[in-house]
Amino acid sequence: MEANNFDTRSDSSARTNSPLLSSNEELKTITIDEMLIAQGDEKDFYKEALMYFKNSDLKQYREQVNWVPKEPTPNCASCFCTCFRPHVPLSDELVNDVYTNLAIAKIPMNHEDEMHKKIFAEIYTRITDKPLESTIGNHWEDVGFLGADPNTELRGMGMLGAIMLLYIVTEHQDFVKEMYTYSKHPKYHFPLCMTLLHLAGASCQLLKDGHINALCNSTNSIDAPLHVIYVALCREFFRIWKKGKYTEMQFHSILENMIERSKYKWKSLVKRSKKTAEKEKKSRSKPKND
Repeated sequence: MEANNFDTRSDSSARTNSPLLSSNEELKTITIDEMLIAQGDEKDFYKEALMYFKNSDLKQYREQVNWVPKEPTPNCASCFCTCFRPHVPLSDELVNDVYTNLAIAKIPMNHEDEMHKKIFAEIYTRITDKPLESTIGNHWEDVGFLGADPNTELRGMGMLGAIMLLYIVTEHQDFVKEMYTYSKHPKYHFPLCMTLLHLAGASCQLLKDGHINALCNSTNSIDAPLHVIYVALCREFFRIWKKGKYTEMQFHSILENMIERSKYKWKSLVKRSKKTAEKEKKSRSKPKND
């Protein structure tokens, strides 16, 4: 099955339904529940880990950040809506938050740092329900890293990638476990953590390129919208992968195609993600028959 079969909408339909046509009020409406989830409980380890890095001395890492705030560059899929609604620049107060996140992405994993070790131990345990015995070992391949050292697999995302992994395995654990189980399928398997890191990078690229500026501005936040988009991309990948019954040979083309389309259809992905999460919540709340 060809990679471009995952979405049968025509380009004209995609343009008509572009999220860039939405108002800020609508953006607020479709994301209110996700924002509450993404902000999390202040007692969560995810929150503790995030603030650990945000409160660290990031000067040397900020100097490595090569990013200038910009408006999204229209492409053939978005130029139609550009004529009717200008792209919105990120507000000045949020620009510093973006620099902070991108600086965290420059931090490599340190096997001697207790917080780093705790983060990866939590990621591993929440996926497998097993304790992590060592930060280096073949057990990482079991959860979809390509080698024994997760630091080499952070794929340009540094500890920001680890934080985003921690977020999704904490706040969407049942979903990640479902992905983990399916990733072991004898025919339709895929590398779980490598996939999640690819999609974390894609989410950050949407932020860097200004595609979700309106969402960030409307919620006065960087972290919450970033994680909302991230979860939506992960859910969309898994939906496509299961529906298409794709195999390892098609992995990169499916992933790249979906990421490219997400630049102008992220709003619909967030809506679909929200509906799916609501169904999962209702399913979990139903009493089980004895």
